[in-house]
Amino acid sequence: MIARQIGIVLCRVGAAVLAVEAVRSLGYTLPSLFYGDNLVLSNGIALSLLTVLPGLAAIGLWVFAERISSFADAVESSASPEPLTGVDLVRIGTALIGMYLAISAVIYGVNIEVANLARPDLGAERQTMMDEQAARILGMRASYAVQLTTGLALLIGRNRISTMLAKAKYAGVDTG
Repeated sequence: MIARQIGIVLCRVGAAVLAVEAVRSLGYTLPSLFYGDNLVLSNGIALSLLTVLPGLAAIGLWVFAERISSFADAVESSASPEPLTGVDLVRIGTALIGMYLAISAVIYGVNIEVANLARPDLGAERQTMMDEQAARILGMRASYAVQLTTGLALLIGRNRISTMLAKAKYAGVDTG
């Protein structure tokens, strides 16, 4: 029962993050759509990838949060609900941090890649500016790749991390 409630909260937090990012992306997709050059197709793709798709995903995640989190009921035995221990709280916190890092890395990565695709080719006369921009984009790619890797590592290894932290907490202490 507690896992399902936590799952609902996680789904709704993820939906809120997606909705905020979709609204934030309006600040640079709408001006380019209306006042940009005549590349309506690339601006439309940017609008759909940066605003519409995360918005629809947020709505779906919010509406179907209970159904998504009902998968936890199959794993959890509700016959004898046990109180949460410190290890459980660390596991939940690690999953929350990992989910936030992974979701924000995916959103940030899509933003960077779409902005890179929508960038106009300025020609040979501005080659140094294009080289600087390419170096900046490479740094941004490395940043979201590290963020995504860290988030997935926290999500996948949350059980081991929580038990390691519990062992480290009582290391050298005679608990017997």
